[in-house]
Amino acid sequence: MPKTVGSILHGAYGDYYWQATCLKLLAQRNPAVRIRLYGAAPARMEALRQFDLSFADSFEPWQALLGGPAPDEFLQYQVQDPDLTRDVLGQLPPEILARLDRQRNRVFYRDLRPHWPLGPKDRLRLSPAGLQETERVMRACGLGPDFFARRPTLAFLWRYRRSTSAISPLLQPPEEECVRKYSEAFGRLIENYDCHVLATGMKLVTDDTNRKRVDAKFATYGLDLPPERCTYLKGLGWAADLEILSRCTVAAGMASGFSEALDAHRGGGVLLLDPPIVYALKMLKYRIRLFGHMEARGSWWIWSRHHTADRIYQRLAADLEAASARRSR
Repeated sequence: MPKTVGSILHGAYGDYYWQATCLKLLAQRNPAVRIRLYGAAPARMEALRQFDLSFADSFEPWQALLGGPAPDEFLQYQVQDPDLTRDVLGQLPPEILARLDRQRNRVFYRDLRPHWPLGPKDRLRLSPAGLQETERVMRACGLGPDFFARRPTLAFLWRYRRSTSAISPLLQPPEEECVRKYSEAFGRLIENYDCHVLATGMKLVTDDTNRKRVDAKFATYGLDLPPERCTYLKGLGWAADLEILSRCTVAAGMASGFSEALDAHRGGGVLLLDPPIVYALKMLKYRIRLFGHMEARGSWWIWSRHHTADRIYQRLAADLEAASARRSR
């Protein structure tokens, strides 16, 4: 009989993405293992169903553990997370809890490290339904089928850390400074390279209709850029936004689970902007290879402060020119 391994996906969207990626890697390298996925939150599950989860036998709400057959064992990430304990583990019967290792707070970064950089088959890709949803979101945002063929594009993710964030904002530049210098750098790229900016995390009013979907993290303001050359994604779908931004010529973003997923989904190359010192230390602690952190150029960029408008422009201009050279070969 094949062994069944269960895992409860929980946390922010980025946590779901990386936990599922780790379990996909497990399934690919252990064909005799059967994977069962459980979701801690319905809204997160809805977004993750846009990805190809065919490596798993099932993806159900965690409540399925209360009545159905239980996995033989669990591979559980961040098992000591207080929200997971309160919302899920505290509701499970002892016979299920006995199959979880609650002493080891397993972190997905460590499991990902031996497999980095992720090859195309290792990454979490969209399902056919997810690709259809992406096309729907593109239409809703006014992006036609030839949008990416018309001119170079820059993907940008805004995520400004507050004192209430899971990551401390220590040594993060002031909010107004970030808006100013990103606007200046991207404006020069538009002027000199005829590019179009696709931004997410900005210019959206959060209300009861979208609060759970966008996590109330979007800023209501935007960047100072020509409106005809900057499109703000509307937070209509996490997976769709990830796919759309991954198609851009170059990409930049602030520290978040979304920018981490974007770096993997693109196969690398996302320029990390102004990470708080706590985030940079976390990357060092877990030897995270995202954003080129374990390479000399990427490490120097992340640890050298501050990222001025001119430095951001020079890095992204070099990336645009490199992309142009690859296309012309």
